[in-house]
Amino acid sequence: MQAEILLPRRYGAEIRYDFSHALLQRIAYESIVQTERSATHERIVDVLRRGHEPDPTLADLTAHHLTEAGKYRDAIGEWLQAGLSAARRSAHVEAIALLRRGLGLLDKISDATARRQLELGLQAALIGSIMAAEGATSIHVSECCKRGLELCREGESTPLVLAFAFGQFTFTNCRGRVDDAASLARLFLSLAESNGSESGRVIGHRMLGTVLLGQGDAVKAREHLELSLRLYSAERDGAATHQFGQNTEVHTKSSLSLVHFCLGNIDLALAVGIDALRSADALRHPHSTAIPLTYVGGWVFGLCEATDQMMHEAERLRALAEQHRLTAFHAHGTGLLGWALCQQGQLARGAAAIEEAIAALDSIEFRLAISGFLGNLADAQRRLGNLQAAETACARAIESMGQSSYLWLEPELRRIEALISRELFPRKPERAVGMLRSAVRRAQELGFPVFERRCLVTLKQCAAPDDFEFESRLRELSHLGNLPERVASAMQASQSPS
Repeated sequence: MQAEILLPRRYGAEIRYDFSHALLQRIAYESIVQTERSATHERIVDVLRRGHEPDPTLADLTAHHLTEAGKYRDAIGEWLQAGLSAARRSAHVEAIALLRRGLGLLDKISDATARRQLELGLQAALIGSIMAAEGATSIHVSECCKRGLELCREGESTPLVLAFAFGQFTFTNCRGRVDDAASLARLFLSLAESNGSESGRVIGHRMLGTVLLGQGDAVKAREHLELSLRLYSAERDGAATHQFGQNTEVHTKSSLSLVHFCLGNIDLALAVGIDALRSADALRHPHSTAIPLTYVGGWVFGLCEATDQMMHEAERLRALAEQHRLTAFHAHGTGLLGWALCQQGQLARGAAAIEEAIAALDSIEFRLAISGFLGNLADAQRRLGNLQAAETACARAIESMGQSSYLWLEPELRRIEALISRELFPRKPERAVGMLRSAVRRAQELGFPVFERRCLVTLKQCAAPDDFEFESRLRELSHLGNLPERVASAMQASQSPS
């Protein structure tokens, strides 16, 4: 103390001593012989564990001392627990660093079977945190899942194969390879059934339902999503939230809301979707909450033109994503906010926000929903009078849709394409009318009456009065009107005390 090597610090009634400089601490530490140093670390672990149950908040401290004591197998287990504990607190960047500390010690384990088992646990734990921190399209997700699947093939069967198959599916789907993702969803479901995993079956049917909607088959999508909900058990399946990085029930209801919307079941879509939003709020799991904010608060409310509600949910999504570093969801929130601004008539601000979102999604190679944002941008540019920019954005949207097989928005993109054509070629109105008729037929083929009605309303505006043969069909679809009011009413009812 006189040499100011140690400095006293008062903590309440207790005095502790800190080194005045980190280098002095390091010199003192290095002066201890290795055997005594290891023994000291072991004694510290004993003190940390003495007389009480293991404290997950101390797992990283315990792991450090076990590592320094040379107890590598125990240390790896503690690094795993520390990473899992951080992930449960949504401290995903910290979780990744802790889990990688464990991976860095694997070469210290000579027993191949033990080394494989330890690595399987670490790699499986990494998936959810990498998805949350870097996005589902991060190449690190794919690398982690490929390594995990390789380990699964090397030894005895393990239920952890489901975590790696799920991660590979999510990576592939979000990269916009929907047909490949459908194959992976079927593989996951097969693996879940062969492993006797009921939780896996619940997740597998949700996965398959989600990709079937993307492919435009809403009827089969609804069957799988409803089956997922029937099979779901909160007591049994709630634990899968942290392993898979999201709550299956919330994700399933979010997807089902969009399916019901496409099929024209508006009131059911709103009831299921708002229930997903409320359930996610109660769950307090950021990644799970972001899903209905995107699907329901964004796309369902946006296509209903419930602008105020969409803007509110988009701002919530952006704030949540910013707080928890959910990169992809922050981009989605920005794009949805831009769409809401466009619906309010703030076209320049809205278009700029959508462009920002598209650039962010491009930077992480997120392809799944980009065609929708490009379509919204094209429509905003058209309304601003920037017809060449509108045509370019729309062409990219349709190309992206075709490349990804993400087809559920095709009628809406074709409708926007026709509106751009009408303004680019005002002397050829028949061209836009023909394109709108094709859009109507496509909506009918998909069985999406809401999109059919949107296309018919636009066709009626563009066609000559004596050239509009769909008046009776438009009357049949009149029950799909007043969507903004229906959203406002459903939201208000959900907030009223029972």
